[in-house]
Amino acid sequence: MLRTGISVPSGVGQLEPTPRPRSSVSPQATIFPLNGDSSRRRSLPDAARRIRSPNESSPVPLWHSFQTQTAQFQNKRRELDLPDIGWQRNNTLRILLVDRSDTVRARMAAGLLELILDWNEFGKLVLQERCGVEVAHSDYLPVSTTFGLISQAQNLKVPAKHFIRRTQRFDSSMLQRCDLLVAMDSWVHQYLQDAIDSEFGLEWSPEKQTILGKISLISDFFGWCSDDEVSAQGPAAVLPGWLSHHLGTNLMLVRRSADIMRPDLVSPQGMDEWYDMSTALLLGCASLVQYLMDAFTASAPSDV
Repeated sequence: MLRTGISVPSGVGQLEPTPRPRSSVSPQATIFPLNGDSSRRRSLPDAARRIRSPNESSPVPLWHSFQTQTAQFQNKRRELDLPDIGWQRNNTLRILLVDRSDTVRARMAAGLLELILDWNEFGKLVLQERCGVEVAHSDYLPVSTTFGLISQAQNLKVPAKHFIRRTQRFDSSMLQRCDLLVAMDSWVHQYLQDAIDSEFGLEWSPEKQTILGKISLISDFFGWCSDDEVSAQGPAAVLPGWLSHHLGTNLMLVRRSADIMRPDLVSPQGMDEWYDMSTALLLGCASLVQYLMDAFTASAPSDV
């Protein structure tokens, strides 16, 4: 797929994104609407008071609305075979982005995820790590590689810090420490499943089943948002304007692929491969963030 007009900035300094206008309601006290509903948000404490008040006639319809929304979420989650996010068990979620070499894809995904979480005021509720299953030992990337990645990532305002950190090696302790493990491709996904077999044995057990339920491909989340939802503009959109603009209007080819491309930036097709990778990661990260917010909404009734 030929892409043209991709400029590479001469500088390597970090570009700061412009945040959306902030509301006075904190992320912990906010319910986010499902399916791109632009009616925005409701304070959880207000919802709780309405549900618990014996003197109002409105709590029952409100409770039924919560139940309907939760049922819709769970039906869609099961249809797409996505993990059951444990917001009710945790105040924060820890996500592990898993790559092969921890060089490009997981780092770019971490940067995009940070931008999208902050845009949606969810940054303090989701902690993220990244690692590579083929990393022999923790080390810095070569300087030329680091500068090249920073230059390319600046086009989407991804912070440079994600490319100057040491590589991280996957270890089995991450299986239990993290709430969600997101693999960049099918090979990495299979590696994680094999690691679980090595850690817990081949026999079925509740603990092993719980760990297996944490693993997903980033492409598994593609189906959570429609093209219109990820391309929407405005303060209620899941993506800031410069990111939704990057996605373009036709994501059909991106949605067909289960694996995120590993770009070879020194090849003649390097820029095209980078574009394809960044577009797929952006769709995956946007859909993942929307899924996390919808899961937060679905867990809210039993928390209030």
